[in-house]
Amino acid sequence: MLSNIPAVQPWLAQFLPQDRPTACKLLDELVVIPTDRVVSDLKIVVELILTQYKKAAIYPIRELLSDNESYFSLSDNTEPPTMQHAQATLGSEALVSNLITRLNRTYQDKVVLEDILLPNGNLKASPSISTIKNKKIKTLIIIDDLIGSGDRTCDFLDAIYQHPTIKSWVSGKHLKINVVVFMATDKGKKKVEKWCKNGKKADLHVINSCPSFHSSIDSKEIFDLCNQYANRNERLPLGYDKVAVRVIFGHSAPNNIPAILYRTAKKYKPKSTLIGVYPASWTPLFPRRDVPEEIKHQINLKKKTVSKKASVQRLLKQLEQTPSISKSKLHQILDWSMADLKCFISFCEQFDMLTINSNEVKITEQGQIELKVLNKKQYTIEFNKENYYPNKLE
Repeated sequence: MLSNIPAVQPWLAQFLPQDRPTACKLLDELVVIPTDRVVSDLKIVVELILTQYKKAAIYPIRELLSDNESYFSLSDNTEPPTMQHAQATLGSEALVSNLITRLNRTYQDKVVLEDILLPNGNLKASPSISTIKNKKIKTLIIIDDLIGSGDRTCDFLDAIYQHPTIKSWVSGKHLKINVVVFMATDKGKKKVEKWCKNGKKADLHVINSCPSFHSSIDSKEIFDLCNQYANRNERLPLGYDKVAVRVIFGHSAPNNIPAILYRTAKKYKPKSTLIGVYPASWTPLFPRRDVPEEIKHQINLKKKTVSKKASVQRLLKQLEQTPSISKSKLHQILDWSMADLKCFISFCEQFDMLTINSNEVKITEQGQIELKVLNKKQYTIEFNKENYYPNKLE
């Protein structure tokens, strides 16, 4: 439980003693996801999309600097788009840029990058309008870690669509936009789906459903705490658009988490007048949405390593309960990384424990036999005085 690790105790100490149990509930509801799992799952889905095209251009979703910003230059079609502004807040752009580089190394000409000449040497960048045309690229793959409210994703897609050439190619079905996200809230997913379906402008690929405090049993208690302890000038106590997600990524915390988790207040005064004693300043757990290394390290120390045997047993148990299930549904239920799911499905298929037919996974008779063996408890030999135990070598 997150509330038990030493690194969070100074944050908890800022609450009144009677409010700390609720603050602990807030922490224990959080789901911390390592960056390598995010990258691994995104890579697997992007690779599946790449099988459908000869060439692709991949871009990270980023914050826009203005409402009417065009992602591609409207004055120079040879100018590659800006992947990340220097003044941008912490986000997924860096990890997606790294993923693009890895995919380019693996697939080379299929994942197109172009060189930008700099005084110090060349820099690789995602393609400009001219390169998309000259290389006959048929898909733009747009990647992000999270869809929270859906605003950022829709605004970014609008910015791509600002360019008349992109609009013409998409409407003429010469270009397909694929949006790939690791996780999305129901609210955000619906908003982006609406944008995508309007004129069939894009396909949305969501890998995981994002948990929210709204679905928590203690949501009212937690929301009251977030509202009461938010700084008096805080406009978004429950995070951007009141989405109140429960997810923290290893590379950054989203802006949709409650403000008391990531907002610093040098001159702190809580919104609630019922809080009579409070600190002079508020120190968040994830300052400026950064996830301290100390917290990540202590979480990793508490993690239990699950054996291959236990994972196979869990997979077969789930297949026994649901005789025919899709890979996507299985991924959702087991809450494994896509890489782990792929690994254990392949292992079980290799030993005839399951079959795959049109993406449907079924347990076999051999799988049922193996599950019975795995379910058997280890037999402990009963102690008997007559048992022979050698006490010396003869």
